[in-house]
Amino acid sequence: GVPPYTYSWTPSTGLSCTNCPNPTASPTQDTTYTVVVFDSEGCASDYDSVFVDVLPQVALQKSATPTSRPEPGGVFTYTLTITNTSSEAVTITSLTDTHSLSTQCQALINTSLAAGASTSCQYTAVYTQPGTYPNSASVTVRDNEGNLASAQASASVQVTDVIPTAADVVVVKDASPTSVPEPGGVVTFTVQVTNQAVEPLTLTALV
Repeated sequence: GVPPYTYSWTPSTGLSCTNCPNPTASPTQDTTYTVVVFDSEGCASDYDSVFVDVLPQVALQKSATPTSRPEPGGVFTYTLTITNTSSEAVTITSLTDTHSLSTQCQALINTSLAAGASTSCQYTAVYTQPGTYPNSASVTVRDNEGNLASAQASASVQVTDVIPTAADVVVVKDASPTSVPEPGGVVTFTVQVTNQAVEPLTLTALV
């Protein structure tokens, strides 16, 4: 054909221009673009096409209930929510966590998520000692072209230290017999100490 040349790109969705030789493409889903080149006489002298593969995206949320328990702690329930934020379906290829996952969570591996869809699972952990317990999870997904995407999320729970008070220790003292005639005699005293605190205590003095 006779120059100068003009260009016509289709479809126009996601293109920075449709009549330039090198547009920038930013589609939201997999798209095949076609360009037709016209010469100065308006004759189509060439054409070509290019496929733009949009990479997958995934979001992961992690929450814990409750987030805090007083000593002696107990069971904490974690919820993992996976959302496919891609424009196409993805398959969950991996789901890992700091803690051992439940059967429900493990069953999500190799399941498919439609575009915009979410799925969730729960597992439990037991913490009994005072402290903060951070916990993180990771998910990986794959689209139909084999492209991978990953996301991470974390949550922390806490077991708070309960300071013992005087009310947590109950002292009961008994005497036997409670009365003796003159000239008196032996009286036996029994002292019983009961720990009503949430953790073991060490008796340091008894006066």
